[in-house]
Amino acid sequence: MNVRVGVTNTGGRTGQEGVQLYVRDLEASVARPEQELKAFAKVALEPGETKSVELLLEPRAFAFWDDEQHAWVVEAGDYEIRVGASSADIRQTEVVRIEATMTIP
Repeated sequence: MNVRVGVTNTGGRTGQEGVQLYVRDLEASVARPEQELKAFAKVALEPGETKSVELLLEPRAFAFWDDEQHAWVVEAGDYEIRVGASSADIRQTEVVRIEATMTIP
């Protein structure tokens, strides 16, 4: 899954911005962190410039290790994709649905 976000430098100087992407399992059957960092990028921007940043989420970004199955498991259900400058500065969210549970070898 590709996640694309626009980043704009609203300041008066050239700068860099970190873009962090977190995943939150909204219906987890096991205890999981509130949000997990799964991708990030850094982008340089001129004053007033906007760039598109694309981050890739592989299936394992949604998975947890299952001791009983000895495999990574992606559960069917809703996941919240969170994008921001940091874990405490989330600026965009979107819910995606995984239709079927799967294991990743």
